[in-house]
Amino acid sequence: MYCGKCGAENSAQMDYCWSCGSPLRSGQAQQTGTYNVAPQQYTPNQAPYDYPPPMAPYRQPIQPLAKKKKKKKTALIISIVSIVLVVIVAVILFLLLGGGNKGIQNKWVVVYETSDQFFPGLILDFKKDGELIFEVPTLDSERALEVAVLVAQTKATYKIIDDNNIEVMMHTDGDTRLLKMKYKIEGDTLTFSNETGEFYTTLKRAK
Repeated sequence: MYCGKCGAENSAQMDYCWSCGSPLRSGQAQQTGTYNVAPQQYTPNQAPYDYPPPMAPYRQPIQPLAKKKKKKKTALIISIVSIVLVVIVAVILFLLLGGGNKGIQNKWVVVYETSDQFFPGLILDFKKDGELIFEVPTLDSERALEVAVLVAQTKATYKIIDDNNIEVMMHTDGDTRLLKMKYKIEGDTLTFSNETGEFYTTLKRAK
């Protein structure tokens, strides 16, 4: 086979001239002119990028300071009120139960009599444990002897009801008698009266 361009002889199996390199067949030129285009790489469809939601502006947490202060103030007020009440109750008991020798817990001597409950000279000893002891200092009269015999057979107790009322329980030979009285202390003077306010007797604090 001869080259159509330079006329050189070539083998029949050859596609190009060995001398000038021109294509020996008619379709070879077109083939050589065809460019090999590289196949496009497959790109999968991508989802649109999701942007993170906008963050809320930072706010410093509000501390309940006012509420805590209010609770502390309330607790302080309650504590103060409780202490004041305790002091008041203590003072009342101190006065009623003989604190500082100003209450009924002491020895009292009957100085005036208007009923058969007491007689002049009789001593009433109010103990702290609620016991009431009667004492007859002298036995210079028949009445004093009778009272001495009676008090020797009597066991008595008392109970302060409030700052105006007292109950005296007397037990004599199996017989129990409850005596309810009103009392009033002014300095060293103790006055007893019945529930209707009628006068019973007056006593003085024993020295």
